[in-house]
Amino acid sequence: MVGPYIPKYFSIVKRIASSILFAGLFAVHALADSVALESANGNKIEAEIIAATETTVTIKRSVDGKNFDIKLDMLAPESVELVRAWLKKEQRKPSKKLDFNIGDSSGRYDVSLLVPKGEYNTIIHAGNTIRISFETGQLQLWITGKDERLSETLEILTKARESRLGNMTPADREKNEPLMKITPATHGRFDGYLTENSGSFYGRFTTGDSILEVNLTTMNNSPIEWEDLPGIVSTISISDAK
Repeated sequence: MVGPYIPKYFSIVKRIASSILFAGLFAVHALADSVALESANGNKIEAEIIAATETTVTIKRSVDGKNFDIKLDMLAPESVELVRAWLKKEQRKPSKKLDFNIGDSSGRYDVSLLVPKGEYNTIIHAGNTIRISFETGQLQLWITGKDERLSETLEILTKARESRLGNMTPADREKNEPLMKITPATHGRFDGYLTENSGSFYGRFTTGDSILEVNLTTMNNSPIEWEDLPGIVSTISISDAK
């Protein structure tokens, strides 16, 4: 009579051991740079996400700094979505380097920047305009080696906004005017302003040594989207051509 109960016994022991492991693993201890994850059975943990795939996540537990690999099917649905959002953000980080040599009346410059991984066609237009095209949009960068105060940048953008609004019908102006905000922005060493117009995003920045104009037209699920722009602009390097 003992034999038939052995598999059942070990199954129970296995479940208990798994529960104890998760209870210990998901001890709560908050740190500012950690995220809150929850297991499928309700245990919680504060940890830093180190790496992830579509099926697993590697975390560093905040309470003791130990690393653990966890299968996503052992997490609550909200925590799975959190991990997948982290993974998507990591995959979209600018990591593909593009180099250009541009020039205008202010001089010639070597420009480099990082963009998210993807397929791009790049050209230089009119000497100092970089066009980075992809299947669902285009990122255009105009760079010149001139100085510009932020007040001048704001004035230029304000006039451009008023010009665009002035070409609209009263109904379109009423609809678009609240959306076309001019927002201060600092990305790396670039200070300036951003504005949006019907899915096209425009920014104008200055470093004290150079002026940068950014124009992005894109669709959802493109290799470059609006939320990627700050990271891309922060990587831009401009130097005198050798």
